[in-house]
Amino acid sequence: MTCVPDPSCLSLVVGGRSVSENLDRALASGRITLRPDGRYTLPEIQMQANGVGLSDPYIFRWHGAPYPCKFFADFLFNHAYAGAAVPWGCRNCYKIKVETPTLRQMWRMKALAESLSITTKSGAEALNPLNQSLYGTYLYHCAGGLEAARATLATLRPLIAATPELAGVAKISIKRCCTHIELACGPSDRYRFDPGLEAVEAYLYTRFVLDYRPPAPEAMLNKIKTLHMARVAFQIGDETYRDFTDGKPLHRRCVDYAEETPLAADEA
Repeated sequence: MTCVPDPSCLSLVVGGRSVSENLDRALASGRITLRPDGRYTLPEIQMQANGVGLSDPYIFRWHGAPYPCKFFADFLFNHAYAGAAVPWGCRNCYKIKVETPTLRQMWRMKALAESLSITTKSGAEALNPLNQSLYGTYLYHCAGGLEAARATLATLRPLIAATPELAGVAKISIKRCCTHIELACGPSDRYRFDPGLEAVEAYLYTRFVLDYRPPAPEAMLNKIKTLHMARVAFQIGDETYRDFTDGKPLHRRCVDYAEETPLAADEA
Protein backbone atom coordinates (compact mmCIF):
# COMPACT_ATOMS: atom_id res chain seq x y z
CA MET A 1 0.00 0.00 0.00
CA THR A 2 1.47 3.36 -1.06
CA CYS A 3 2.42 5.61 1.85
CA VAL A 4 0.86 9.06 1.86
CA PRO A 5 2.80 11.00 4.52
CA ASP A 6 0.46 13.99 4.61
CA PRO A 7 -1.96 13.56 7.56
CA SER A 8 -4.26 16.26 6.18
CA CYS A 9 -6.20 13.44 4.47
CA LEU A 10 -7.71 12.70 7.90
CA SER A 11 -9.84 15.83 7.52
CA LEU A 12 -12.08 13.86 5.14
CA VAL A 13 -15.60 13.72 6.60
CA VAL A 14 -17.05 10.22 7.10
CA GLY A 15 -20.20 9.60 9.11
CA GLY A 16 -20.75 13.27 9.88
CA ARG A 17 -17.27 13.86 11.38
CA SER A 18 -13.73 13.94 10.08
CA VAL A 19 -11.71 10.75 10.21
CA SER A 20 -9.46 12.47 12.76
CA GLU A 21 -12.45 13.21 14.99
CA ASN A 22 -13.72 9.64 14.66
CA LEU A 23 -10.33 8.34 15.79
CA ASP A 24 -10.22 10.76 18.73
CA ARG A 25 -13.65 9.60 19.88
CA ALA A 26 -12.64 5.94 19.57
CA LEU A 27 -9.50 6.65 21.61
CA ALA A 28 -11.46 8.48 24.30
CA SER A 29 -13.88 5.56 24.65
CA GLY A 30 -11.09 2.95 24.80
CA ARG A 31 -12.22 1.17 21.65
CA ILE A 32 -8.74 1.71 20.16
CA THR A 33 -5.46 2.58 21.84
CA LEU A 34 -2.39 4.64 20.93
CA ARG A 35 1.05 3.12 21.43
CA PRO A 36 4.04 5.15 22.68
CA ASP A 37 5.41 5.12 19.11
CA GLY A 38 2.30 6.97 17.90
CA ARG A 39 0.68 4.03 16.13
CA TYR A 40 -2.91 2.91 16.68
CA THR A 41 -3.82 -0.59 17.76
CA LEU A 42 -6.81 -2.58 18.99
CA PRO A 43 -7.23 -3.40 22.70
CA GLU A 44 -5.48 -6.58 23.81
CA ILE A 45 -8.63 -7.99 25.42
CA GLN A 46 -10.51 -7.76 22.11
CA MET A 47 -7.71 -9.48 20.22
CA GLN A 48 -7.45 -12.24 22.82
CA ALA A 49 -11.17 -13.03 22.51
CA ASN A 50 -10.98 -13.10 18.72
CA GLY A 51 -7.79 -15.17 18.75
CA VAL A 52 -9.34 -17.91 20.85
CA GLY A 53 -12.54 -17.75 18.81
CA LEU A 54 -14.89 -17.18 21.71
CA SER A 55 -17.41 -15.27 19.60
CA ASP A 56 -17.24 -16.93 16.17
CA PRO A 57 -14.90 -19.93 16.28
CA TYR A 58 -13.21 -20.30 12.88
CA ILE A 59 -10.22 -22.32 11.80
CA PHE A 60 -8.20 -20.59 9.07
CA ARG A 61 -6.02 -22.06 6.34
CA TRP A 62 -3.89 -19.34 4.78
CA HIS A 63 -2.49 -19.28 1.26
CA GLY A 64 -0.11 -16.39 0.88
CA ALA A 65 0.16 -13.52 3.34
CA PRO A 66 -2.92 -12.98 5.52
CA TYR A 67 -5.12 -10.18 4.21
CA PRO A 68 -5.21 -7.24 6.68
CA CYS A 69 -8.89 -7.63 7.57
CA LYS A 70 -8.28 -6.41 11.12
CA PHE A 71 -7.05 -3.15 9.66
CA PHE A 72 -9.89 -2.75 7.17
CA ALA A 73 -12.92 -4.22 8.95
CA ASP A 74 -12.12 -3.69 12.62
CA PHE A 75 -9.97 -0.56 12.72
CA LEU A 76 -10.99 1.46 9.66
CA PHE A 77 -14.66 0.60 9.32
CA ASN A 78 -15.54 0.36 13.00
CA HIS A 79 -13.50 3.29 14.25
CA ALA A 80 -11.89 5.57 11.64
CA TYR A 81 -15.09 5.55 9.55
CA ALA A 82 -17.49 5.14 12.49
CA GLY A 83 -19.32 2.35 10.65
CA ALA A 84 -20.44 4.74 7.91
CA ALA A 85 -18.28 3.89 4.87
CA VAL A 86 -16.96 0.74 3.23
CA PRO A 87 -13.15 0.89 3.13
CA TRP A 88 -11.59 1.54 -0.26
CA GLY A 89 -9.41 -1.53 0.24
CA CYS A 90 -12.50 -3.75 0.50
CA ARG A 91 -14.01 -2.78 -2.83
CA ASN A 92 -12.82 -5.96 -4.62
CA CYS A 93 -13.33 -8.36 -1.71
CA TYR A 94 -15.60 -11.30 -2.51
CA LYS A 95 -15.88 -14.66 -0.78
CA ILE A 96 -17.65 -17.93 -1.45
CA LYS A 97 -19.68 -19.15 1.50
CA VAL A 98 -20.81 -22.77 1.87
CA GLU A 99 -23.35 -23.44 4.63
CA THR A 100 -23.83 -26.93 6.03
CA PRO A 101 -26.42 -28.24 8.52
CA THR A 102 -24.13 -30.32 10.79
CA LEU A 103 -20.68 -30.10 12.27
CA ARG A 104 -19.72 -33.37 10.58
CA GLN A 105 -20.64 -31.97 7.16
CA MET A 106 -18.86 -28.70 7.89
CA TRP A 107 -15.69 -30.64 8.71
CA ARG A 108 -15.97 -32.48 5.39
CA MET A 109 -16.49 -29.17 3.60
CA LYS A 110 -13.52 -27.71 5.42
CA ALA A 111 -11.26 -30.48 4.09
CA LEU A 112 -12.59 -30.01 0.57
CA ALA A 113 -12.07 -26.24 0.63
CA GLU A 114 -8.59 -26.56 2.09
CA SER A 115 -7.60 -28.85 -0.79
CA LEU A 116 -7.75 -25.81 -3.07
CA SER A 117 -5.00 -23.17 -3.27
CA ILE A 118 -7.03 -20.42 -1.62
CA THR A 119 -7.39 -18.96 1.85
CA THR A 120 -10.30 -20.46 3.79
CA LYS A 121 -11.97 -20.36 7.16
CA SER A 122 -14.48 -22.82 8.62
CA GLY A 123 -16.49 -22.69 11.79
CA ALA A 124 -19.70 -22.72 13.79
CA GLU A 125 -22.03 -19.76 13.27
CA ALA A 126 -25.14 -20.77 15.20
CA LEU A 127 -24.37 -18.26 17.96
CA ASN A 128 -23.63 -15.42 15.53
CA PRO A 129 -26.55 -12.95 15.79
CA LEU A 130 -25.84 -11.48 12.34
CA ASN A 131 -26.91 -14.48 10.26
CA GLN A 132 -29.00 -17.65 10.33
CA SER A 133 -26.28 -20.12 9.38
CA LEU A 134 -25.40 -23.08 11.55
CA TYR A 135 -21.94 -23.71 10.08
CA GLY A 136 -20.00 -21.94 7.37
CA THR A 137 -16.92 -22.45 5.23
CA TYR A 138 -15.53 -19.44 3.38
CA LEU A 139 -13.16 -19.27 0.41
CA TYR A 140 -11.63 -15.82 0.09
CA HIS A 141 -10.98 -13.59 -2.91
CA CYS A 142 -10.04 -10.51 -0.91
CA ALA A 143 -8.61 -8.60 -3.86
CA GLY A 144 -9.40 -10.68 -6.93
CA GLY A 145 -12.92 -9.43 -7.48
CA LEU A 146 -16.17 -11.09 -8.44
CA GLU A 147 -14.91 -12.85 -11.56
CA ALA A 148 -12.19 -14.63 -9.57
CA ALA A 149 -14.77 -15.78 -7.03
CA ARG A 150 -17.06 -17.05 -9.79
CA ALA A 151 -14.17 -18.95 -11.39
CA THR A 152 -13.44 -20.69 -8.09
CA LEU A 153 -17.13 -21.44 -7.65
CA ALA A 154 -17.19 -23.15 -11.05
CA THR A 155 -14.44 -25.45 -9.79
CA LEU A 156 -16.05 -25.96 -6.39
CA ARG A 157 -19.60 -26.91 -7.42
CA PRO A 158 -18.75 -30.26 -9.06
CA LEU A 159 -16.49 -31.16 -6.13
CA ILE A 160 -19.36 -30.61 -3.71
CA ALA A 161 -21.78 -32.49 -5.95
CA ALA A 162 -19.38 -35.45 -6.02
CA THR A 163 -19.11 -35.56 -2.21
CA PRO A 164 -21.94 -37.73 -0.80
CA GLU A 165 -21.97 -35.99 2.60
CA LEU A 166 -22.43 -32.58 0.95
CA ALA A 167 -24.44 -33.17 -2.22
CA GLY A 168 -27.90 -31.69 -1.87
CA VAL A 169 -27.36 -30.20 1.59
CA ALA A 170 -24.68 -27.55 1.08
CA LYS A 171 -25.95 -24.03 0.41
CA ILE A 172 -23.54 -21.99 -1.73
CA SER A 173 -23.40 -18.21 -2.15
CA ILE A 174 -20.96 -15.42 -3.02
CA LYS A 175 -20.73 -12.55 -0.54
CA ARG A 176 -19.12 -9.15 -0.87
CA CYS A 177 -17.08 -7.79 2.06
CA CYS A 178 -18.05 -8.60 5.65
CA THR A 179 -21.60 -9.19 6.87
CA HIS A 180 -21.50 -6.44 9.51
CA ILE A 181 -20.34 -3.96 6.86
CA GLU A 182 -23.14 -4.85 4.44
CA LEU A 183 -25.75 -4.68 7.18
CA ALA A 184 -24.57 -1.17 7.97
CA CYS A 185 -23.85 0.11 4.45
CA GLY A 186 -25.57 -2.30 2.05
CA PRO A 187 -26.94 -3.57 -0.21
CA SER A 188 -23.42 -4.32 -1.38
CA ASP A 189 -24.29 -4.03 -5.08
CA ARG A 190 -24.96 -0.33 -4.41
CA TYR A 191 -21.72 0.51 -2.64
CA ARG A 192 -20.18 3.84 -3.55
CA PHE A 193 -16.49 4.43 -2.77
CA ASP A 194 -15.11 7.89 -2.13
CA PRO A 195 -11.71 8.03 -3.90
CA GLY A 196 -10.48 10.16 -1.00
CA LEU A 197 -10.54 7.06 1.19
CA GLU A 198 -7.57 5.63 -0.70
CA ALA A 199 -5.26 8.35 0.68
CA VAL A 200 -6.71 7.95 4.18
CA GLU A 201 -6.09 4.20 4.16
CA ALA A 202 -2.59 4.49 2.73
CA TYR A 203 -1.67 6.94 5.50
CA LEU A 204 -3.35 5.05 8.36
CA TYR A 205 -1.79 1.78 7.22
CA THR A 206 1.53 3.24 8.35
CA ARG A 207 -0.03 4.28 11.66
CA PHE A 208 -1.62 0.96 12.61
CA VAL A 209 -0.17 -2.21 14.12
CA LEU A 210 -1.64 -5.39 15.57
CA ASP A 211 -0.01 -5.17 18.99
CA TYR A 212 -0.95 -8.71 19.86
CA ARG A 213 0.65 -12.04 20.64
CA PRO A 214 -1.54 -15.15 20.41
CA PRO A 215 -2.12 -16.75 23.83
CA ALA A 216 -1.06 -20.16 22.49
CA PRO A 217 0.35 -21.80 19.34
CA GLU A 218 -2.07 -21.97 16.41
CA ALA A 219 -2.44 -25.76 16.66
CA MET A 220 -3.53 -25.45 20.28
CA LEU A 221 -5.90 -22.58 19.49
CA ASN A 222 -7.49 -24.68 16.74
CA LYS A 223 -8.11 -27.48 19.25
CA ILE A 224 -9.82 -24.97 21.55
CA LYS A 225 -11.93 -23.72 18.66
CA THR A 226 -12.90 -27.27 17.70
CA LEU A 227 -14.04 -27.94 21.25
CA HIS A 228 -16.06 -24.72 21.18
CA MET A 229 -17.68 -25.83 17.91
CA ALA A 230 -18.63 -29.14 19.55
CA ARG A 231 -20.23 -27.22 22.41
CA VAL A 232 -22.21 -25.08 19.95
CA ALA A 233 -23.36 -28.24 18.14
CA PHE A 234 -24.47 -29.74 21.45
CA GLN A 235 -26.47 -26.60 22.25
CA ILE A 236 -28.40 -26.71 18.98
CA GLY A 237 -29.06 -30.46 19.12
CA ASP A 238 -26.54 -31.49 16.47
CA GLU A 239 -25.43 -34.93 17.65
CA THR A 240 -22.56 -35.08 15.14
CA TYR A 241 -20.51 -33.23 17.75
CA ARG A 242 -19.75 -36.73 19.10
CA ASP A 243 -17.35 -37.17 16.17
CA PHE A 244 -15.06 -34.91 18.20
CA THR A 245 -15.63 -36.40 21.67
CA ASP A 246 -14.91 -40.07 20.88
CA GLY A 247 -18.65 -40.69 20.75
CA LYS A 248 -19.20 -39.53 24.33
CA PRO A 249 -21.92 -37.00 25.24
CA LEU A 250 -20.74 -33.67 26.61
CA HIS A 251 -23.33 -33.96 29.39
CA ARG A 252 -25.59 -36.73 30.61
CA ARG A 253 -29.31 -36.20 30.21
CA CYS A 254 -31.28 -34.91 33.16
CA VAL A 255 -34.19 -36.94 34.51
CA ASP A 256 -37.45 -36.07 32.75
CA TYR A 257 -40.51 -36.09 35.02
CA ALA A 258 -42.96 -35.29 32.23
CA GLU A 259 -43.17 -38.87 30.99
CA GLU A 260 -46.66 -40.24 30.46
CA THR A 261 -47.40 -41.80 33.83
CA PRO A 262 -50.74 -41.92 35.61
CA LEU A 263 -51.35 -38.93 37.88
CA ALA A 264 -51.65 -39.56 41.60
CA ALA A 265 -55.07 -39.01 43.14
CA ASP A 266 -54.08 -35.70 44.65
CA GLU A 267 -52.71 -34.48 41.23
CA ALA A 268 -55.82 -35.37 39.22
